[in-house]
Amino acid sequence: MNSEAKARNAEAVTTYQRISDLFQRHVVSKAQLDQATANRDAATARLTAAEAGLVTAREGVGYTEIRAPYGGVVTKRLVEVGESVSPGTPLMTGLSLRDLRVETNIPQSVVMQVRRLKQAAIYIGNQRIEATKITIFPEAATPSSTFRARLDLPPGALDLAPGMYVKVGLVVGEADRLLVPASAVVVRSEVTGVYVLDSHGQVSLRYVRPGHRFGDQLEILAGLAAGERIALDPIAASAQAAGPAS
Repeated sequence: MNSEAKARNAEAVTTYQRISDLFQRHVVSKAQLDQATANRDAATARLTAAEAGLVTAREGVGYTEIRAPYGGVVTKRLVEVGESVSPGTPLMTGLSLRDLRVETNIPQSVVMQVRRLKQAAIYIGNQRIEATKITIFPEAATPSSTFRARLDLPPGALDLAPGMYVKVGLVVGEADRLLVPASAVVVRSEVTGVYVLDSHGQVSLRYVRPGHRFGDQLEILAGLAAGERIALDPIAASAQAAGPAS
């Protein structure tokens, strides 16, 4: 219908332009020009009505379509094909695999620190994923006195799926640590040390007290000060410390 109205409108406009040109040259009468003008205006009105009807029809079709506000998968269908439903009736449930979040409970004893620092991560296997946002609900659950929290994850977090259990790490404080590469540490019997370089480039073995290990870094609790230089290759440093053979 809309295509027909467009075609008839184009024909009426062309006819009007032709009659108007002939009228300007006094070839046709004023009555013929008026008739062409009326035909053009009527065709334009029919086209406008047809376009309005098309918009209304599209809106009607839109009410028969279900569009999710996100990309994902359908997990459950709550109605059958052909079943009549009323407005507000749940039709299906779905989930997004792109924007995931983790829900956890935070003990009352650390909730203030977590709320202040707002840093957390989840762990799955050897993988660590930083949370992009932490939302802590204001009401504590009884009788556990824990606060429900939601950790938003970055889009497209790998190896995760809704319903999985993961480990959650919450930052409750900050501390300065002196870390050195674990490969630079020398262990001899029950003694641990590192090779230190002085301002003249001389190498000497310094005994240190190690702490916790963080990946490929080892914490040094005593025996080494921040800013001191150490040898990254303890084997080569040992040979240099021993001096040249005589």
